[in-house]
Amino acid sequence: MSPAKTSTSADTPIPSIESDSWVRDSSEETESSVGRLRTPSVSISPPPDATPNGVRSQSLGLESQMQTMRLASKDKRGLDTGVTDLLAAVDAVAREPNQRAATVPAPQRDFGTPRRNRRRSGRSPSASYSAPHNVHDEPVPEDIFHSTGFQQALRDAKRLTSDLKTVLDDAPLLQDHESTIAKLHEEAVKLASFEYPTSRRIGFVGDSGVGKSSLLNSLLDYKDLARASNSGEACTCVVTEYHYHQHDHMDVQVELFTTQELNEQLERMLEDFRHYSFHADEMETAEEKKAAKDRANVAKDTFKAMFRGRMNNDSFLLQGSQREVFQTLVRWAEEQRPSQAVTSQQNLSPEQCSDALFVLSSERISRSGPAIWPFIKTIKVFLNAHALRQGLVLVDLPGLRDLNSARRCITERYILECNEIFVICNIGRAVTDEGVLHVFNLAQQARLRNVGIVCTRSEEIVPSEALRDWDGARQARIKSLMAVIDTDKQEHRELEAELRQFDDSEDEGELSEVDREEKSSLERTKRRLSKKIEDGDFELTKFLVTTRNEFVSNKLCQKYNDRVDGQIRVFCVSNKIYNNKRNEPKNLSLPHLELSGIIGLRKHCISIVAQAQRRVVVQYINDQIPALLSKIQLWVQSGARTADQERRIATIAALDNIERELRRNLRSHSRPGQTMQRDFNTLVFGRLQLLSWTQFAADTSLDRNGWHHSSYRAFVSNFGNHSTPKAGTHDWNSEAMGKMIEDLREPWESLGSTLYQRQSELTRDIETTTETIRDGLEYELDDNDDSTNILLEALEAQTRLLQRSMDNCFEKLTDKFLLLHTDTFSGIRTSLFGKEMEPTYRLCNQEYGTGSDQRRKRIMNGGFSNQVLFRNVMKAAKEVFESITDDLQSEWTTAQDNYLKLVEDILDLVRSEKAVRESEHDPGFRDRVDDTIRQGNDDIRRIQDAVRE
Repeated sequence: MSPAKTSTSADTPIPSIESDSWVRDSSEETESSVGRLRTPSVSISPPPDATPNGVRSQSLGLESQMQTMRLASKDKRGLDTGVTDLLAAVDAVAREPNQRAATVPAPQRDFGTPRRNRRRSGRSPSASYSAPHNVHDEPVPEDIFHSTGFQQALRDAKRLTSDLKTVLDDAPLLQDHESTIAKLHEEAVKLASFEYPTSRRIGFVGDSGVGKSSLLNSLLDYKDLARASNSGEACTCVVTEYHYHQHDHMDVQVELFTTQELNEQLERMLEDFRHYSFHADEMETAEEKKAAKDRANVAKDTFKAMFRGRMNNDSFLLQGSQREVFQTLVRWAEEQRPSQAVTSQQNLSPEQCSDALFVLSSERISRSGPAIWPFIKTIKVFLNAHALRQGLVLVDLPGLRDLNSARRCITERYILECNEIFVICNIGRAVTDEGVLHVFNLAQQARLRNVGIVCTRSEEIVPSEALRDWDGARQARIKSLMAVIDTDKQEHRELEAELRQFDDSEDEGELSEVDREEKSSLERTKRRLSKKIEDGDFELTKFLVTTRNEFVSNKLCQKYNDRVDGQIRVFCVSNKIYNNKRNEPKNLSLPHLELSGIIGLRKHCISIVAQAQRRVVVQYINDQIPALLSKIQLWVQSGARTADQERRIATIAALDNIERELRRNLRSHSRPGQTMQRDFNTLVFGRLQLLSWTQFAADTSLDRNGWHHSSYRAFVSNFGNHSTPKAGTHDWNSEAMGKMIEDLREPWESLGSTLYQRQSELTRDIETTTETIRDGLEYELDDNDDSTNILLEALEAQTRLLQRSMDNCFEKLTDKFLLLHTDTFSGIRTSLFGKEMEPTYRLCNQEYGTGSDQRRKRIMNGGFSNQVLFRNVMKAAKEVFESITDDLQSEWTTAQDNYLKLVEDILDLVRSEKAVRESEHDPGFRDRVDDTIRQGNDDIRRIQDAVRE
């Protein structure tokens, strides 16, 4: 959950989180720096001299051990070795109160080397408490799906289906795959192995160096799996998806750019390089020149990486015509396209997977040959990670400010399509981070509501500098904590000085018994004080981190809440704290791991799949299992019927009539996709006002002719979406679409309403189907017969499954329709309008030198006044709509066909002689199945009660 907002009193000034004082330079920190924040050094050992009840632990039989201990040679202090070992044993008892001190000296021991404490073999009562943290033990999200009752119901349901499978394993006709019982057994096997098929994707987007790779490693709980490349040469950031599989090994699958996609990139990068090389001197401003140089450098470095060994120097890119060079690059790219061995790697260890990812996405590893990353569109990693096991997919995305336009556009599409997006930033610059601003600008344009922020490096805060930034109660709390720590450290230094005096005196002879006791007491006090200092350091760290986290979270919410629909989620994390403490005993590490924020963020990520999974599980319990139970029960009863032949013939005829009526009802409304396409043509495409829209766009563009050339050039460089102090904030594409948006707002809303109307019509058809089944059975058959009731339950369960299939079809349609709305009515670069205007902007960006301002304006005015602009946009929108409704139609047809086939199979359990013969074949087996079904029916009713809201 996001940190709660807190009010700031008038006497508590807001700290300047943008100051460099928030970021600690580790090179400046020394052990003697009083008041500086250090990562607490937590001892793995339990408290030195106290058991849980507060009484000092004593070694059993210590006196008798002293009597039997062999006293031999003297050590360098003049002590007998036996006494020396005894002192070590006593010290070990003090250090390890739950372990008995060793009483027999190790052979050939070097007395100049301190003895290491030995662990007892076997597990002590506190062994699990001292084991490292286990992610499987982390608290589950607070929702219905993860509740104890719901999870128990799911386990009971899977056990029920497993019992069904087990009893059907003994079916005498199981080897006959065409037999009815074999088909029922196959269905029982599927239900017994039920898993969550639903997945949700969370994208993590951020600029290079903000800690994305470390964050993903922490969430996945695999240290160093994803390694960031900071070579600074070319953009080597590749979209990487992390998927779950249950195997211990890891697999890597690579999706390459298609030939067309790669050729488009080559052409654009070649344009960027040649235009800067030929026209740099003509560029009017330093900002303009720097932007062009950056794009040219990206192109040059990418070409060098792709064609190492072929392109010896940059001059090749400038020789001859641009077309000739481009054709050579295309040929080289095709010849060096990565092989299947690169794109599919399996059975990797974590270390091998990490190495493979580094090779695929890094420049530095490929000095002797061509790099692979320029060819890669997406990398998919399959691994067994707790965070992913319920269907979550984590996606590592390049930043929206990536100079490689192809990768930037890929990120934009992921942001639109992911179920949730988190933009990653350094907490010290979170409020003014440009990467965060770009993502929320996109979210505002695309009307997204699922965008949050993760602030990294939450541990980077210095107490002494926080004192200067904070006031009031917070400052007083810091001073109080620091004062206690300083006092304890001073006492600790004094104890060390006293102990050194004992060490110095030992050279002059053996210590007296009183001195030894005093030294032992001082050492115990020192250990207690060390633990207290560590606890104090952690308490100070926790206060500083949580206070700053809360402050930054509130500031970010204030800044960005109005850009999304709803409250944004903010998480503050420390990968450093998590990694430093991850493998320590959990009784010591857990407070630090919780402070790191990783556990909380991982819990949130897991929670986003819960709602979808709950729906799937409820369908499994309420519909799929009852349907199977009913069908098996019908099979049992088919062999136990005593009806005469005349009655049987009437029953078969009645069931044939019901089946015909079902088919007729469903087929009467079987083309929802085509109906929706007609709706689109009538409500939207029939309302086009192309001339009016084009004139409005042209007038909007002409109004900018009076802009200063530097402002105009800046907006062109940013594809129309930019902000300057003089011109203000503008989105040229959205402004040009103003009249179109106004004219189509109501028609588009009407189209959305008709989509819900079509869904309602299909729902009514399904309800009619249920009524047809019920009425037909009541009219044609004896509605008091148990067989009739079981048959009705089986058919109604299948009809409910048909309803669920239809709901799923329309849910996908709704998601795609919302995305189409963004693509049709927003001006972002990957929208339909943005892609249509892309060539115009790129052409303008190639203009430099004298008169370039007027040429740019002429090109832009021509692009916005082009009469085919809006026609192409709406034609593309229509094509996309037809594609998504065709998909709906195909899925609905498949669902109908599957339903009718299942209905036919259920009716055949009653009307087919084959099912009767199978059931009569082995009465003993049939009776065992009957007993299992009766118990299953009792169990499923109890399980269904447990999952009801």
